[in-house]
Amino acid sequence: MDTAENQQQQAQAQQQPASEIPATPTAEEFAKMQAALKVANKEAVTWRKKMDELEKADEARKSAEMTELEKAKAEADKLKSEIISARREAIAARVGLPAEFASRLQGQTLEEIEADAQTFAAYFAKPNTPAQQTTSAAAPAAAPALTADAIAKITPQQINAQWEAVSAALTKQGK
Repeated sequence: MDTAENQQQQAQAQQQPASEIPATPTAEEFAKMQAALKVANKEAVTWRKKMDELEKADEARKSAEMTELEKAKAEADKLKSEIISARREAIAARVGLPAEFASRLQGQTLEEIEADAQTFAAYFAKPNTPAQQTTSAAAPAAAPALTADAIAKITPQQINAQWEAVSAALTKQGK
């Protein structure tokens, strides 16, 4: 197969007129081509340098913009934090919590913060919560046994307040 293709190519080359077959350049033509190549190479170097300069300038511009963007983002984050803090204080005051507890309120939305504040306030309003019970060292009060279902229903604040009882209940249940 290769031989047949080679023969076809040779036949086509023989059929081409002499004017289409590239001739070997003369010394004068070769010198002109070399001179043109040198000019083209010099122009290419000049354009490459300009392109590099423009790319560096573009990088510097983007960097400066990013710095300004980062500054603006930091300022926006600071303002957002101040607004959330002020809202927490207002919510704490509205539900009757001392201002010191406002920073302890949790939530991503106003509704979540409000619900946490109400839970917190309700916890303090209960007269018989474990955190508010006073017991003497001689006769400690017996804590009611906690179940996994009961633990799942109480708030993180209540878990923290009753941590020893919760920990003991989970240990007994093997969790």
